[in-house]
Amino acid sequence: MIIGVDQGYSHTKTSEGSIFPSKISTESYMIGESTEVKIDGKSYLVGEGNIEVELNKVNKELTRVCILTALAQSGEHQEYQVVTGLPIGLYKTQRGQLKEMLLSNRRVELEYNRQKRILSITKAEVFPQAAGVFYMIDRREYEDYNTVVITDIGGRSVDFALFEQINKKWKLTRYSTIMEGTLTLYSKIINLINSRYELALKVEDGETILRKGLQIYGEKQDLSFIKAIIADHIEAIYRELYLKYPIKTSKHIIAGGGAYLFKDIIERKIPRTVLVPNAQFANAIGFKKVGEALWQRY
Repeated sequence: MIIGVDQGYSHTKTSEGSIFPSKISTESYMIGESTEVKIDGKSYLVGEGNIEVELNKVNKELTRVCILTALAQSGEHQEYQVVTGLPIGLYKTQRGQLKEMLLSNRRVELEYNRQKRILSITKAEVFPQAAGVFYMIDRREYEDYNTVVITDIGGRSVDFALFEQINKKWKLTRYSTIMEGTLTLYSKIINLINSRYELALKVEDGETILRKGLQIYGEKQDLSFIKAIIADHIEAIYRELYLKYPIKTSKHIIAGGGAYLFKDIIERKIPRTVLVPNAQFANAIGFKKVGEALWQRY
C-alpha cells in the first residue's frame, strides 16, 4: 500500500484520514484519548505525553512509533510504501537519515487494537513539507500564474515554497522555514495567561483558548491583551513572505493545521490567498501522490 504520512510536531496525519497527537508515553496509568500500541514487545500510549519540540526527528523513538501507529490505523496491509516529510529548511541535512530509519523497519511485530500484526516498510521516500502541498492541488487552476507561493503553517515550523513555471513545467525554485508554528504561538499565549491569572495551563490548551476563550470559575475573561502577541506572530510570517517571495504577483496557497486559525487574518493582508481543501492533511495527501508517481504500476 502506498501511503503518505505527515508526522508533524503537533499531530501525525495520513493520506487515508488518520490523525492523532504526535505524543507517546510508556506510563500505563495515564488515562485519556490515547491508543495503546505494542511495538517489538514494548508498550506505548500514543497520543499521551509531552509535545516534542526538538527539531531533529531522525532516530527519534517518537517518530518511529507515530509513523508505525499511523500505518496500523490506515489499513490492514502488511507491506507499506511510505512517503513522509521534513520541514523544508531541514530537508537537505536530514532526508537521508530519515529515509534510512524508515527502511530499517523491514519487519515489525506490532499489536494494535489487541490484534497482532506484522508490518513492513518496503519502500520509503522523504519529501519537503510545503512542497508536498503542491502535489495535491489541481495545478490546472493556476496555469494563468507564473509563480505560486505555498505557506504551510504547522505546529513547530512554518514552511514556504515558491514554484515557478519554466518552459511550461513547474519547478521548486525557492524555499525556507521559520520556527513560528502554532505551538510557538500557543506557548507565548499560555505563559502570559498563566502569569496573569495564576494558572497552570499547558501549551496544548492554547488552541482551545483561541477558539473558545477562557473561563475562570464560570466567568469569561477578557483576553484582548493577547492580540498583540498574535499580531507579532503573524508579522513574522508576513515578513518572510514579503522579503523573500514575489507574494504580490503570485498565487498564494496556505495549508497545514495552523492555516484554519490564521486564514482570515492572512486573507486581509494578502487578498489572493487560497486555503486548500483538507488543509491539515494536504502534505499527507500530496506525499501519497508523490509515492504513486514513483512506484505505482499501471
